Amino acid sequence: MSTGTLSNPSTTTHDAGESYVITAPAFPPTARVLRDSVRAMLSGTFSELTDDARLCVSDAVTYILRSKDHGPTVTMCVCLYSTRLTIAVEDAAAPSRLLYTLSTPDMGAERQLTLMRRLAYWAGVSRTWDGTRRATRVFFELSTEGTGEA
Repeated sequence: MSTGTLSNPSTTTHDAGESYVITAPAFPPTARVLRDSVRAMLSGTFSELTDDARLCVSDAVTYILRSKDHGPTVTMCVCLYSTRLTIAVEDAAAPSRLLYTLSTPDMGAERQLTLMRRLAYWAGVSRTWDGTRRATRVFFELSTEGTGEA
């Protein structure tokens, strides 16, 4: 296995904020790579949310990799806005479409995501279809204005 350092992750700026997308192989060291990437992305703008974001990314990657049928890669999309950030982690191999989102009681039954639900303003798990297989998307939002009802 080899890992690389992203000196300049791909970024796109739109009216609503700034977004970054990183794709990595789907195996356990990927959690560390994505956590370190989040730290780099948030270092100047959301330093107060960095630790929470890193914990939530770890939970999301672990949740996906514990699935028996996870895909060959894990993609993380980070969107930065003025007072909040949204992160989605998924294992779809191609652009995917939504099949369904877990309900609040179903999310509560997912013990691996307990910490994420406590830290995040908003969080969820969706099942998607990428054209060849069912994939999983874990998403959450953190806010400088506090936590919500995730």
